[in-house]
Parts: sequence; C-alpha cells; structure tokens
Amino acid sequence: MKLARTDDEGVPISLSGHILSNAAEEENCEKCHFKNNPVGAPAAVLPSKSALCIICHNSPMAMGHPIFGLAGLIFLAGMFSMIAFWFKGSVKGEETSLHRKISLSSESIWETLFSKQFFSLVKIYVLDILLQRRILQESVSRWSMHSLIFTAILLKFLVSLFTAIGFYFNPNGEWMIALVDKNHWFTAFFNDLLGLFILLGIIWAVVKRFIVKPDHVISEYQDNIALIIIGCLVLLGFILEGARILVTKIPFETAVYSFAGFVVSRIFSLFSFDWASIYPVLWYAHGVVAAIFIAYLPFGKMRHIFNTPLTYFIETVDGVKNKKRV
Repeated sequence: MKLARTDDEGVPISLSGHILSNAAEEENCEKCHFKNNPVGAPAAVLPSKSALCIICHNSPMAMGHPIFGLAGLIFLAGMFSMIAFWFKGSVKGEETSLHRKISLSSESIWETLFSKQFFSLVKIYVLDILLQRRILQESVSRWSMHSLIFTAILLKFLVSLFTAIGFYFNPNGEWMIALVDKNHWFTAFFNDLLGLFILLGIIWAVVKRFIVKPDHVISEYQDNIALIIIGCLVLLGFILEGARILVTKIPFETAVYSFAGFVVSRIFSLFSFDWASIYPVLWYAHGVVAAIFIAYLPFGKMRHIFNTPLTYFIETVDGVKNKKRV
C-alpha cells in the first residue's frame, strides 16, 4: 500500500492513524487484518491487484490471485484463436501457406510504417478509433453513449499506464505518490467521475436496447452479456469503494472527493453489519467479475475492440472501403 502521509521518521501512516508494517510479509499484514480489529482494517489479508487490472486501476506488475492467471490464459487463447482466424483468408494472393501469409503481412506492415500511408494510419487512429468519427457520422446519440463507456475506460487505462511507468522510474515523485494514493483528491475524484461515466453509458445502452427499442438496434445476446459484465464490474467497484471508506474511517474532508463512493458509504453506515468482514467478500466479487471481463474480451461482442481498428487500417492500406458496415 502506498500512502502520501508519513510520520517524522518517514514511516507510512494510514488515514486512520495507525502505522503500517512492512507489507512484504503476510504475517505483518495479519497484525491488523483480522476480525474485529481496532484499527478499521478489512478482516482478511487480500491479494494484490493483478497486472491485468491496469485497464482500470493502478496495479503492480504481479499476477495477484490465481483467478487472474486463469483469466490471462483464456484471454491469450482467445487472442490466438482470433489471430488464427484472421489468417484463414487470402493475404496478397496467398491462400494456403500460413508461413507465407505471416511473411507477407510483416512485409506489408514495415512498408506501411515507412511510407506516406503511416500518416494516414495515424489520422485513422485519432479520428476513427479514439474520437470515433464514423460512429458520430451515423448517430450523435449512439456516439455519445459509446463515448461515455469507451473514452472513460481508455482514459483510466492511459492514466494507470502512465502511473505504472512513472512510479517505476520516479517512485518518490509528487505526481506519482498522488496517483498511487486512492485517497488523494485528484485520484479519488478522477476514478469516481470516469466510473460514473461508464455506468451512465451502460444505463443509456440498456434503456435504448430494452425500452426505446429503435429499429437499428439489434438485441443480440452478446451485446447483453457485455453490458452485464461491464455494468456489474462498475457497480461492484462503487460498492467496494463505499465499504472501504466506511471500514477505514476515512475523514469526511478526504472521503468526499470520492463522491460516489462516499454516498455509498453513508448508505452503508445506516446498517449495523460487520463491514470489515463483508469488505473481503466484496473485493473477491469485484475481482471475479474483473477476471471474467478480461477472459471475455477476445470473445463475443467485445472483440470489436481489436477487430474494428484492424479493419480500418486494412481499408486504409488496401484502399477498400466497407460502405455498409453494421
């Protein structure tokens, strides 16, 4: 755990006032993490975040719980299957030899990178992938809904990646300390705001799909699975944050920046449950859904995260346009 506050000797101190032991040894963690502990710590020692969690969270370069290892293996298997499918077709006239197809593809990539087409690909990447120009041209409403989800996840990933790299090279930097401290006002507000954007996008998609039901919306089960996974992930994130604020007794002036989590913590405070014991259960629930999210990425509807950019790039390089893309 990385916290910005330290005592006079530089020893990290939590916001609830107790000094943190060396977290490298689990027995040190168990001095505080037990049922009915007096310092407001969760009742169990929890695994570290996985490197896979970097999509939305600052996380160490570690596998974490074995479930993330399983999710990673499924993700890699899905990516391998998807790439194998891409090479089933013809590549520059070659239809049989996989080795030749890969060789031709590699040559095409290098030729493109060192040609004028490279700038066309950059333009496509910025306008059509990051800013989603083609979706905007089809429907402002659909673009707005899609952007709430896609852009928020992308921003969370970029900030997490920046934090991981920056903290590795400059762990004592003021910015890095702020970004790894989930109680810092910027980090707390940033995470809750983008999480709220994702949740609003999910709610918008659900309302449009099941209540408004416009003619161009096709209710495929794969779309529904994606909405359920992402929606549950974000909801559990807010619930987990609310429980963390309540359990660790973070003071109002600090907790309020995590505005969604703070509201959840106030609601939880109305119920006299053993939240320190419930918190680990919520953590594992969030972790399981996150593992499912990672494992499901190359499958179902969410594989368009990988397929769509590739399609745009191939269109640009080959000069072929799909005017009737659905």
